[in-house]
Amino acid sequence: MTSRLQSTIGVLDAVVGLFDASSAVTRAEFHAFYMALNRRGDTLKGIQGIGYAAVVPNNNVEAFQQQVRASGQPDFTVKPAGTRAQTTAILFLQPNDWRNQRALGFDMYSEITRREAMQLAASTRKPTLSGPVRLLQENSIRPQVGALIYQAIYRQPDRAFNSGQDRRNRLRGWAYSPLRMDDLITGRWRPSTTPP
Repeated sequence: MTSRLQSTIGVLDAVVGLFDASSAVTRAEFHAFYMALNRRGDTLKGIQGIGYAAVVPNNNVEAFQQQVRASGQPDFTVKPAGTRAQTTAILFLQPNDWRNQRALGFDMYSEITRREAMQLAASTRKPTLSGPVRLLQENSIRPQVGALIYQAIYRQPDRAFNSGQDRRNRLRGWAYSPLRMDDLITGRWRPSTTPP
């Protein structure tokens, strides 16, 4: 399992690099990036997916939703509803199978176990594994304990931070991977295009 976690961290490093190299990554570019990573078929073995969770700019959920919908995701909604001090949303998650589609728009920062790992990843700039959670991708068929691994993504990544506020202001979001633990251990997960 350790080697698979290291592989996952390597994949998240690549996701961070993708965002560091671009001021705006599109859904199509993220999909193409995922397909290139998975060309051999075993690079992402045991991983439920790779994704990007964005910080909602200025905590303006309505404007963010409108922008995402206009970019080609007409049903996109940040969930759960409600006003929070900081809002995030899963913007991209590949592969685009039925499990992962259920997670799009979810504000992981609204849930304490996920938030603690996200905050630690943001403050250390190191990959951080969450405690156990029930993934949104789960249903009643062969449910598994899940976890998430996060790596923070910043604007102007090569420039040093001059304060904690500067760090918060420059946080774009997180590269992350949801992990179904049994599948990670055995390496048997494969994307499913339709629900069972």
